Amino acid sequence: MKNYLHEPKKKLFALVLCTIGTTLFSGLSAQKNVIYSNNFDKLPVGRYSQEKLKKEFGVTHCNGCDQGRVFIKKTKYRGKVLEVRYPKNQVRSKKSGMQTRIPFKGNKKYDELYMSYWVYFPKNFNFRAGGKLPGLMYRTDKRDMSLRLMWRKNGLLEFYVHYNTYPTRAGFDESINWSLKDPYSEPKMKPQSDQVRLAKGKWNHIEMYYKLNTPGKANGIMKGWLNGKLAGHIKNNGDFRQKNEKDISMNRLFFSTFFGGKDKEFQPVKDEVAFFDGFVVSKSRIGMKGAKRPSFDNLEDASLEPEIVDHASDRVQVYPNPVQDRLIISNTLDNPSSVKILNILGQLVYTEDMTANQEQVIDLSAMKSGVYTVVITSDTQKIIRKILKN
Repeated sequence: MKNYLHEPKKKLFALVLCTIGTTLFSGLSAQKNVIYSNNFDKLPVGRYSQEKLKKEFGVTHCNGCDQGRVFIKKTKYRGKVLEVRYPKNQVRSKKSGMQTRIPFKGNKKYDELYMSYWVYFPKNFNFRAGGKLPGLMYRTDKRDMSLRLMWRKNGLLEFYVHYNTYPTRAGFDESINWSLKDPYSEPKMKPQSDQVRLAKGKWNHIEMYYKLNTPGKANGIMKGWLNGKLAGHIKNNGDFRQKNEKDISMNRLFFSTFFGGKDKEFQPVKDEVAFFDGFVVSKSRIGMKGAKRPSFDNLEDASLEPEIVDHASDRVQVYPNPVQDRLIISNTLDNPSSVKILNILGQLVYTEDMTANQEQVIDLSAMKSGVYTVVITSDTQKIIRKILKN
């Protein structure tokens, strides 16, 4: 795991309002246009139950909370982030990831909005056939429309749209490629050459723009930017609102992320995790500089493995301690990656890969007596133990 020590710690958003659904202005140049913002820095660290999420976000329901899939975690360089877990073999929002709907303050609704956020996938994340990412939506007791995103195999990015009235036009597909060449076409079942991909092992900045069509006319717009670069642009959407759907406008942030699909190709083959940060919904363009608190300009400076140090996890046992020759490490972690041993000077004296749910024996007979640090690393944790070698 690399430590990018040159990445500055993110600056805090200035809290303007404290009620649920508040606008947390973040120093954007057009503050008056921001209608929702959340960087999680004011939220308590830990697992979030549905009741706890209701209290902090003002939502009525959350898939994934009571099932132990939603956490606020503190990272070394980026402050607090939202962690979402996707259990092995599970798909759809009831069994995978997280899903909740966050209403805008005053239950206001909008015909035109920008939305942006940061998302981080660990280096060994397996996208499989596809999964959902947050977006915007309209919802009442009678009508429902969602404008989310979807990742596909190898991180290909797409718009993913559910309209209140299902379009009957020929060739309609809910998934639309983030491509400027031909977003609707996939020649020979392959992506367009300019279709963008989400990176692993670094923070991705996503921004989207929706302008709903005049009911019955094809003048709606969808745009998407990945890391500040325009990657998708649909100019003639006529499906947002049909002639009898003048009441439909965007009124919620739809936090929806999970592995999803009917076939086994969608099922994650191991426990997965992703991290989210810096949500902004605005009436004007946000951009990378408006959406992030770190002052880095080079995207590589944002390449940060989440580093959460745990000194007391009961999922790892290191014994005996003190030890003479044979050190035993027993773990019940879902996805550990390595074990490292450092001497009292911080020098690496031993490293080895680890696998999940196993007991590992390490020969320390050649090491000098003294205090050593054992570091077990997974996608989301660094578990640290001090041992004494006799």
